[in-house]
Amino acid sequence: MNQTKLNLEKKPFSINLENYKRNNYSTHGFHPYPAKFIPQIAKELILQYSNENDWILDPFCGSGTTLVESKLNQRNAIGVDINPLSSLISKVKSTKIDESDFSKIEDFKEKVLFDINNKNYYKYPHFHNINHWFKDFIQKEISIVLHHLNSIDESDVRDLLSVALSSIIVKVSNQDSDTRYTAIEKKLYQGIVFKELDRALNKMSLKLNEFNQEASNKIVKVFNDDSRKISSFVNNKIDTVITSPPYVNSYDYYLYHKHRMNWLNLDYKKAQSGEFGSRNKHSDNNAGIDEYELALETIISEIRKVQKNKGYFCMVIGDGIIKGELIKANKISDNLMEKSGYTKVQELAFDQRKYTRTFTPNIKTKFKNSYILIYQAV
Repeated sequence: MNQTKLNLEKKPFSINLENYKRNNYSTHGFHPYPAKFIPQIAKELILQYSNENDWILDPFCGSGTTLVESKLNQRNAIGVDINPLSSLISKVKSTKIDESDFSKIEDFKEKVLFDINNKNYYKYPHFHNINHWFKDFIQKEISIVLHHLNSIDESDVRDLLSVALSSIIVKVSNQDSDTRYTAIEKKLYQGIVFKELDRALNKMSLKLNEFNQEASNKIVKVFNDDSRKISSFVNNKIDTVITSPPYVNSYDYYLYHKHRMNWLNLDYKKAQSGEFGSRNKHSDNNAGIDEYELALETIISEIRKVQKNKGYFCMVIGDGIIKGELIKANKISDNLMEKSGYTKVQELAFDQRKYTRTFTPNIKTKFKNSYILIYQAV
């Protein structure tokens, strides 16, 4: 790749990850989301490579980390994700709510608790293998939550309650954990749905109060769409891109959120087919690295169409393994970014095992790095 000298307008980027152990401040801890973007990395990149009032783009917005940090730091932001649950979480985490909405949340909880205590159940969606993953009484308790949730007119409150319900689904299901998709026997009890929902909403309300006070009133737009066609729906001219693309053959976001999407009537199949870099694509269906590179190249090319000249493109990405072969993410990124009209400014590498444990379940990862890569549009 054609290397250029470090842009003299910007000092070299540096960050000590040992200083950032608290990652759930503000609204960042709203919802379980394995392999989350470390918020302090997003924040520091935003502060160094953009200015107040700029437009920040995250084409893989996941759980909304970049969007939250943009709003906390006086930047406008656009987030895109193919996963409908990710888009919903991102929207809720980056949206202030009115003071009056907190009373609506309390009213909602009172109605849910009344119906659970009186066993007033409602119709609810039945999806494949629901009885394998959810005990009968859990299904009935969730039906009450859904009934009262869907009765709320205000979309911001309804979305917030949907994310709260989604956040507890794995905990009250038979699914082992957010990173292990297998059914196990759990010690669940009558009333656990309300108890966990109440706990989640209390935490979210406290964090929303904090966010309401600290966040700016800058614009955040969230699209549930495919970034491979981003220039067709992003009309704002982008100053800076800050994102973390999928690590190749590392994780299935759709799978571990599948039950959440089923309960919220979101299409997990759209997320499954649209994800690239997933284990489903590369381990289960034997896709090679070419498929990953093509998807990433298409997205980078689309972004270049909407990004300002001299704007920065910052990404956190990690190595992967396909069929026993180590895939160096930095080399792939360098090649694709140059082809789309970017020049490399800086690279920082760190041990993937230490900071991204979701991707590091076995000894095969001992040679894998993650990278902070910074490019500039030329």
